[in-house]
Amino acid sequence: MPVAQVLFGLLQNHFFWPAQCRQKKEKTQPNLGITVGVLDSKLNTDRPTSLFEFTHGIDLDQHVGPYEVQTQKAWVLGLHKAGVITDAEQKQALSGLEEALQLLLSGQFEFKVEDEDIHMNLERFLTERFGQLGKKLHTGRSRNDLIATSLRLMVFAHLEEIKTFTKNLISSLESFAQKSGDVVVPGMTHLQNGQPVLFSHVIRSYKSAFERDNFRLQQAQSAAKDTLPLGAGALAGTDQNIDLELLCHELGFLRVCQNSYDSVGDRDFILDALNAYASMAVHLSRLSEDIIIWASSGFELIKLSPNWSTGSSMMPNKRNPDIAELSRAKSAQVMGAASMAMTLLKGLPTCYASDLHELKRVYLNSFSQMLAMAGVYPSFVNSLEVNAIGAEQLRNKGHILATDVASHLVQQGLSFRDAYIKVAELVALAEASQRQIHQLPTSDWTTVLGDEMGLGFVDQLDFQTSIQARKQPGGTGSN
Repeated sequence: MPVAQVLFGLLQNHFFWPAQCRQKKEKTQPNLGITVGVLDSKLNTDRPTSLFEFTHGIDLDQHVGPYEVQTQKAWVLGLHKAGVITDAEQKQALSGLEEALQLLLSGQFEFKVEDEDIHMNLERFLTERFGQLGKKLHTGRSRNDLIATSLRLMVFAHLEEIKTFTKNLISSLESFAQKSGDVVVPGMTHLQNGQPVLFSHVIRSYKSAFERDNFRLQQAQSAAKDTLPLGAGALAGTDQNIDLELLCHELGFLRVCQNSYDSVGDRDFILDALNAYASMAVHLSRLSEDIIIWASSGFELIKLSPNWSTGSSMMPNKRNPDIAELSRAKSAQVMGAASMAMTLLKGLPTCYASDLHELKRVYLNSFSQMLAMAGVYPSFVNSLEVNAIGAEQLRNKGHILATDVASHLVQQGLSFRDAYIKVAELVALAEASQRQIHQLPTSDWTTVLGDEMGLGFVDQLDFQTSIQARKQPGGTGSN
């Protein structure tokens, strides 16, 4: 199971516990009932517990933990090559980090809020096991370049999971399109019947949209691993002789950062990911809206599976498309997160600021919504069935062969605009007699078109012929 799914399973409700469930502590406890943190000194012994509670990032950093271990393992290799630690110390440090990783993945790693974040909690963990070695490992690095690197690794991995979601959804849409066979439905603009199309053509339109989303996800992945922040230090760069190219290769980055001051505060890669999620969420929301409409009593174009729909507590006849409705709502949160992230970043000075802690919250909420939809949406689409009877009833509304009539008249020498006007008159006659245009009697055709216009095409008017006439690449007949 992917790391993100493990962590979100452990921490799913951690961010949003109701107030009555949260533990309350005394306002000030100068190191009473709270152990001394890694960063504590004689200068800050009277810090209140509420300071730690407000400033710590542990609830968010638990998600970053496995990727932080990966970052720190690479730094251990750099310290060893630079001669800061010995062979034995490198082996110990890597072993300790691996132990921490397993504890993180199982939800058993002990976090202490007085250590503020994942970085210092790992340092305490290693110091408790290896003494002075644990204190050496922060040599030449800062929490600023650590988190900038670990976040990039995390976002890269998350994007891979959403790419898998996209591919599964595309596969489900293709299966649904194939199941729909040659069923013809009215293609719509403005939610008004327009022209005949294969229902498979409509379904595959979403395939095209999600393929574009997959491309955007790939671009966001490239951005996440474009430049390596590790080695940028707090802001000015490391003063240790660390082989940054080694670290770059070890962590799978394209190149070392070109400016340390920019690198520690750069979160453009998060914006790229959030915007890719938001784009996909737009398409998920529109697909959900279509499914809700298609399954409604007014359309009855598709049938919902009883296994993938919900009912009413009062009305035993109901079958509700809750997955589509909730996905429509979750998509709004994903789109909102992209806007919120830009708003958070726009007022920050260059380089690092603690505001960036909260950007993790914005990002993780967006990803959690995408992950939730990933768990159900492909299977939901696989469960849908087309209703051929409903499709037949729909296509016999709205005079959807009217454009084909205009095309036949053009073939007989009329300009398109003149043909358009003639067909509009035929539509008016059809509506007055409560018929569809292709159901008009010969007398009505003659009244509008005259005796000189050949009417042989009238007997050829049907939905499949209309489909077959549109075989140009991208047309409904090319499916």
